[in-house]
Amino acid sequence: MERVLLYAVAIVLGGLLVFDGDHLRGNADTDASRQQERHSGREVIEESSAILADASGLSRIESRLTKDGTAELVLNDRFGEPVIRLAAGAEDSGEIRIARGSRSASLLLQPDGGLSLSLNGPAETGVVVAATARGDVSLHLKSIDGGKGQIFVSRNGETEMSITSRSNGMEALMRTDAAGGAELAIQDPTRKRRTSLAMLPEGETGLSIRGGGRDSQLSLKLFEDGLGEIAIRGPEGEGGPHMLRLPDGTAAVSARRSDGTPGASLVCTPTGDSALSMADREGVPRAMLRLTEDGRPELAVPDPAVQDRPSPDGKPERPKNSPKRRRPAKPDIGILGISETDWYHLPIDWHR
Repeated sequence: MERVLLYAVAIVLGGLLVFDGDHLRGNADTDASRQQERHSGREVIEESSAILADASGLSRIESRLTKDGTAELVLNDRFGEPVIRLAAGAEDSGEIRIARGSRSASLLLQPDGGLSLSLNGPAETGVVVAATARGDVSLHLKSIDGGKGQIFVSRNGETEMSITSRSNGMEALMRTDAAGGAELAIQDPTRKRRTSLAMLPEGETGLSIRGGGRDSQLSLKLFEDGLGEIAIRGPEGEGGPHMLRLPDGTAAVSARRSDGTPGASLVCTPTGDSALSMADREGVPRAMLRLTEDGRPELAVPDPAVQDRPSPDGKPERPKNSPKRRRPAKPDIGILGISETDWYHLPIDWHR
């Protein structure tokens, strides 16, 4: 028994020789300095810390408790560089971080309940996965050549995915909404050039192309009831030609001026009727040519004296035998105002 006690005392003395006062440092070695700070009138931060050093004097384990209640534990490598950091905040937050040179991984818990995982490599490459407290989830990717990728899913069913090229900054997008709509798009960094394909839950499908030397816009739309439209517009959506096909087979082409006023319209029906109408700069019809289904041509020229007669509201009066054109429910194709219901309202009999 005496021999065992001697061995135990020897082990304890050996440990004290290795881990002397310089290797295990805590609050005790700072009491004198704290007393000096109190006497000098300076603010004293009430925090505690402990450092465990190895035989060479390098700190290997550091623990701290800050004034705001954050507890921190840092594990250093044999060179004294931080490798693992554990932190628990006073406001239900926490962090686990592992780092070595330019590579790092961290898991972060936000006070609001959000959670994120970050993996970072050299040249600012990395992956970030995040989940918010409300249920949104996102994924961010960045490659070493500067390319980027993002995926976002919201709790209400909306999703979005984007990929960005490093070479020219072109971006590809894919979106879906909670109502069932979807969109695919490709655009440049300035968003002046953009091509998109969209499908709405109501049954509408559209293709839009924007770009060119003068930022022209081309759009193609297909509606659930069979109506189809092709339009070319300016950068603000003005002017340009329109082409329509109605569900009953009627085809119409309309050309507008750059300011948006009607210019000329051509309509062909499945029964064989065809009509061409032309308007002046104010958009007022001035001439119309019609070919009936039995092959009989008709030419109509409105009487300027009747059509331009001032009305009480200051607008030119329409001829008495010319019915008013109702505002079409579908896209306007020009001066004819064609739709499924007002095709037979063409003003072709002004001089009868």
